[in-house]
Amino acid sequence: MNLPYQFVGSALVGGIGELGYLITSYTFDKYVDKRVSNLIGLSVDTVLDFFLQSWVFLHPKTFKEFFDYKIMYKFIISIIIMNIIRQLMFMIVYEFRSVKDYIKRGEDQVKKEESKRKSRKGISHDVWNFFHDRTLLVRYVITLVFFILIEFPIRKYIVFVKK
Repeated sequence: MNLPYQFVGSALVGGIGELGYLITSYTFDKYVDKRVSNLIGLSVDTVLDFFLQSWVFLHPKTFKEFFDYKIMYKFIISIIIMNIIRQLMFMIVYEFRSVKDYIKRGEDQVKKEESKRKSRKGISHDVWNFFHDRTLLVRYVITLVFFILIEFPIRKYIVFVKK
């Protein structure tokens, strides 16, 4: 299979896992520290990622083919390392004063908007907040940079390779 197809396919199915990560992190942001919710979201992404990326790179024909122990071992080791790096990246970037100010301005703006929209509660309000959450946007930028520079090459050339 050619590289551009795998890159796009990996990005698209990875987007499903990332959406799970972002939704989970965003949901838990309301209840726990943002660094903890980020870690929980990465865990959800990991489970989705294994099955979806296996499908892109290996095209398993049966459910049993998803569970090649050598590939699972490489995946587990790589995802632990990559999630630690992504978590550290988020924790470092989250501490930058400019990022904290950016997030705080967004939270202030949401509070101001919420006071105007008291009558508009429900799913559309939650969806609007989801797509305008600045912590989420910071996570997304980190995820995008990480995928292009680190994650795709590791998946393509190290993890999902049958020998």
